[in-house]
Amino acid sequence: MREYFAIWQAISCCLKCLIVGKIVASLSLFIVSTAQGQDPTSSRASSKKDSIQYGPHTTRYYHWHTLYYNRTDTLYMDTVYTDRHRYNLVQRHGNTWQDLGVFGTAAQPIFFREPEQIGTRLGHYSFSAYRLQRDEVRYYDSYSPVTDIDHIQGGKGRTRLRVTHARSITPDLSAALFFQRQEANSILGRVSRRNDPMLTGENYGAMVRYFLPNLRYKLLAHFIYSAHTVQENGGYSTDQLVPPTSQALARINPQQLAYTLQNALNREKVRTFHLYQEYRLDSLGRKQVQVFHQLEWLQQGNEYIDENPRANLETFYRKLAIDLSRFRGQQLSYVTDYEQIDNRAGIKGQWNQWQYWTYLRSRVYGFRAAYTDVSTLGDSLRRLSIAPEWFAGLTSFVPLFKHHQIQTDAEVQLPLKDYRLKIIYHNKWFKSTLSRTAFSPDLTQKHVFGSFFYWNNTQFERTLADRLTIETAFFPIPSLKKYLSLSYFAGIDKIQSMVYYDTAGIARQSTQLVQLLHAGCNLKAQWQYWHWHTQLRYSQNIGADVFRVPLLLINSQLFLQKKFFNDELDGQIGLDFHWKSAFYANAYMPATSQFILNDRYLTDGFPVLDAFFNFKISRALLFVKVTNLLQDIAGKAYFNTPRYYAQPRSLEIGVRWLFFD
Repeated sequence: MREYFAIWQAISCCLKCLIVGKIVASLSLFIVSTAQGQDPTSSRASSKKDSIQYGPHTTRYYHWHTLYYNRTDTLYMDTVYTDRHRYNLVQRHGNTWQDLGVFGTAAQPIFFREPEQIGTRLGHYSFSAYRLQRDEVRYYDSYSPVTDIDHIQGGKGRTRLRVTHARSITPDLSAALFFQRQEANSILGRVSRRNDPMLTGENYGAMVRYFLPNLRYKLLAHFIYSAHTVQENGGYSTDQLVPPTSQALARINPQQLAYTLQNALNREKVRTFHLYQEYRLDSLGRKQVQVFHQLEWLQQGNEYIDENPRANLETFYRKLAIDLSRFRGQQLSYVTDYEQIDNRAGIKGQWNQWQYWTYLRSRVYGFRAAYTDVSTLGDSLRRLSIAPEWFAGLTSFVPLFKHHQIQTDAEVQLPLKDYRLKIIYHNKWFKSTLSRTAFSPDLTQKHVFGSFFYWNNTQFERTLADRLTIETAFFPIPSLKKYLSLSYFAGIDKIQSMVYYDTAGIARQSTQLVQLLHAGCNLKAQWQYWHWHTQLRYSQNIGADVFRVPLLLINSQLFLQKKFFNDELDGQIGLDFHWKSAFYANAYMPATSQFILNDRYLTDGFPVLDAFFNFKISRALLFVKVTNLLQDIAGKAYFNTPRYYAQPRSLEIGVRWLFFD
C-alpha cells in the first residue's frame, strides 16, 4: 500500500504543476488579448465592429458532455426570464430537496438517488450543490467579450453574486473567469441583531477552450476553487416544550428560543481540475472514429470545529458517549483531507446510425483524518491506504426505427465488484428506464475517526439498487386540446443492504429490503395569457423503515405572461404554491455533515405560497419575489428539516445583466 501512496503523491505533484502551468499560460493570453484587443490576423477581428450587432446570438458555449456525446445543437446565451425567481436550491429542484432553512446550508435530496460514481467515494455531499459542477461549466466561443453579472438580494442578509467574463482570444482559443460569492445571516435567534453572519461561500474558476481550425482536435479545461463556511447552530431546542414536537415549536415566538449548538464551525474547501480532449481519426467510408481522454483531479478538505464542547454536550451531544470531565476549555475538531485523480481514455464513433463510446479508466486516492483524541486530549492522525481502482465502460445509442431508440450505459469495476447498468427506451410518446447499480459504502460510512464518533465498518457490504421508471410526453386532452395537456410518470426502487445513519448519527446497514414507489402527473393549462402548471406526486416506502418520503407532494404555479406597459416590458407575474404532506424528514448532524434518521419531529405539512414578477428589460433579466405569504395565517413557521425554521416571509430581488462589448 505504501508504494501506491508514493505513486499517488508523485502523480499529484505532477498534476499540480500541470494545472498551474496551463492556467497561468491561458490567463496570460487572456489578459494580453483583453488589453490589446483581438488578434489582427483573426477573421472575426477583421470584421468591422459596426457590421455586427453583438448579443446573445453571437455568443455560444459548450459543455464537456456536448462534445463527448457529439451533440451538434448550438448553445447560445439564454435570455429567458421565466422561473428566475426559483433560484434557491430547494425550489430549483422542484421542492424535492431539504435544507436547513437558509440558502447555502447543508442540503440533500428527499427522494432516493444512487451515487453518480461507483467505487471509492468520500461521502461528504451536504454542500456540494452550492459549488459550480463539472457539467455546468461553460466554455465560451464569442465574437465579442461577454460579461454575465447575476446578483440576488434577499431578506436576513441573504445575497448571491455571480460574475463570468469570457472572450475569444482567437477564433480557436477562448478563456473565461468565474466568481461567485454568497452570504446569509441566521433567520432567527434568541437576541435579535442587525447582522448575525451564518455562512459564506465563494467559488473561483477559470475555463479554457481550444479547437484546431479543422476541428479534428478539441480541448476543454477548467479549474475551480470552492470554500464554504457555516456557523452551525444545531437548530432550536425543544426541551422546554410540552410536548417537544415541531408543531409545538412552530407556535412559540422564536425570540424565546435558544439554539442547541454554540461556537461550532463547518468548513469545506474543494479544488477541482477537469480536462477533456478528443481527436478525430480519418473517416473510413461511413465509419467515424474519435479517440478521447478525460482527466479529473479533486482535492476536498472538510473541517468541523467545536470551540465550546462542554456546554454543547448538555444541549446537543447528549446521545454521544463522550466524557469531557477532564476538559478545560479545549476545542474538539475533526478534519479530513481527500484527494482523487481520475483518468479516462477511450474510443467513440458511429457506424451508420449506431453510436458508441467505450473506455478504460483508472482512479487513484488519498485520505487522511486529523482529530482530537478525547482519551489523551491530544491531536491524532489516521491515514487510509486505498488501492488504485480500474473501470471499463460502454455506452451506445441504437435507433430501432422511426421515433424509437434504445440507449445502453454500463460501467464495471475491475475485477468485478461495483457496477452500474442502464437501459433506456424512448420514443416520441414515452420514455422508460431500467437500471441496476451495485455500489460500495463511501468512506464516511465505513470509517470515522474522531472525538464525536468512531466506527470502522469494514464488514459493510455493497448496496444493490434496482430502478424502473416510465414517463410520458405531454399530450393534449381531446376535448380541451387547445387549453390543457398532461403527462404521467411512475417508478419503483428496490434497495438491498442500504446504508443509513440512525437517529444517533451512527452509520448502519439495513438487512431488509427498501421498496420505494412513486407515481404522479404534470399538468399544463393555457388560456390566452394565463398559464397554470401543476405537478402531483405520490410516494411511499413499503419496505424497511430506514428511508422516509412524503406521501404527497404538490407544486403549482399560476401566472400571467405578456407584454406590459404598452408592450414595453416582457414579463410574467403570478403565484407559486407548494405543499408536502407531513412526514419524519431526516435531521442533520453537523459533526459528520450527514443527514440522519428522525423519529421525533414531523416536518412540512405547511402550505407555502410565493408571489413573483419576472421580467426582461433590454439585456437585463429581473425578478421581484415575496416569499411565504401564508405565514401567520397557516402558522408562524414550518420546517423542511427538524428544528430548523424554513424560509420566513421576506422580499427578494434579483437582476442578471449581460454585456457583449
